Amino acid sequence: MSAPRRCDQLAAGLACARYGRVVMTRSQRTEAELKAAARRLLLRKPYADIKITDITSEAGRAAGSFYRHFTDKEALMSALIDDFATKVHEQVVGRMGQDHTLSTRADVRAHVEAYWRGYREHLPEMSGLFQVAMLSERLRAIHDDLREWQVRAWAGHLEDLKYPGPARLTALSIICLLESFAFDLIGRVDRRANGLASGGSAGGMEASVDTDAIEALTGLLTAGLLGAAPPD
Repeated sequence: MSAPRRCDQLAAGLACARYGRVVMTRSQRTEAELKAAARRLLLRKPYADIKITDITSEAGRAAGSFYRHFTDKEALMSALIDDFATKVHEQVVGRMGQDHTLSTRADVRAHVEAYWRGYREHLPEMSGLFQVAMLSERLRAIHDDLREWQVRAWAGHLEDLKYPGPARLTALSIICLLESFAFDLIGRVDRRANGLASGGSAGGMEASVDTDAIEALTGLLTAGLLGAAPPD
């Protein structure tokens, strides 16, 4: 199976194999409002401190509306993580096409940038999941599913590249690096930005840090996977 096709199937599988999520297409707006409310709350308090009634109150919805879309709070977190995975996949495919590879510096940068910008856009749920993955088996399973999807996608690219090292272990190290660096740096910048009075200054700081971080990760991974001076 080629890497592009493998990426498509893994992304689709991750989005479908969820834990108790109930999808009701006629109520998509309510579902989106519940998700948005949960994301706002995750910016203000730890996941463990958020109650379902907090989410429905934040969304301006009746308490019972939650259970028409999600069986519990963990199912909502699962849906939010699905959105992140879909965003990352769409960014890679949108920039590189279905038949993309990992053979040039530009290829590596596209993958790094997709993850980084997806993480920033979905910072509340990603940061929350990173912190609470050990609190329950289901939350850990959600975290492991997300990591496994990414590891398998990167490992597939490395196999196609004929990378001389262990593809899966190398892919795991890449994903752990991306996870930890994004969690630490994006979270820290976000906290600083929220403390600034000027929204423009905060946005400028984020853009500068994002560019530098993406370039730093791209350079590190390119040198390690492709050599010091691979072709673009």
